[in-house]
Amino acid sequence: MSNSNKKRKAWLKKILFCAGTIILIFGVKVIIKASECKTWASAEGTIIGSSLQELPIPEKKSHDTLSPDIVYEYQVPGGRVYFSNRISFLDNEIFPRISENYYAGTYEELRKYLSKYQVGTKVPVYYNPQKPSESVIDNGLKAPVFIPLALGIAILYYVFHLHIFGRLRPKDEEETISC
Repeated sequence: MSNSNKKRKAWLKKILFCAGTIILIFGVKVIIKASECKTWASAEGTIIGSSLQELPIPEKKSHDTLSPDIVYEYQVPGGRVYFSNRISFLDNEIFPRISENYYAGTYEELRKYLSKYQVGTKVPVYYNPQKPSESVIDNGLKAPVFIPLALGIAILYYVFHLHIFGRLRPKDEEETISC
């Protein structure tokens, strides 16, 4: 292997290591922020709108083109009333449009899901005590929250694998491959 190839591989490993570390740190921060929803204050809310909306997915990409649209109101101590349509933490600005896809489904799946959120139904609403306008009706952690963490771990694993073994294929396999 030439000296310039070794330098390029060393730079590639450094860049991947930095990218993996940044993505891993971002993933940990996202999980911590999402976990904060678990400790938010709770108030009784009322569903004031519950319907299906069609997602802007190009035809034939997926059959799951419907998403729930749940609007609710809640009152915080002090008497101020807020309105929101956020279902979970995924609706926050870190994950734009992921929530719609996470809750997407067929008509039958969403009809069953929305049966818990009929207009007039009382539901617990979890709101941020420091910013009461920030609320969710599902404060559980969802799989997409873990994607940045998993991606960061995968990239770092790949870098360490390259660093320790120097290549992905065993040396014998490389020598037998010919064009």
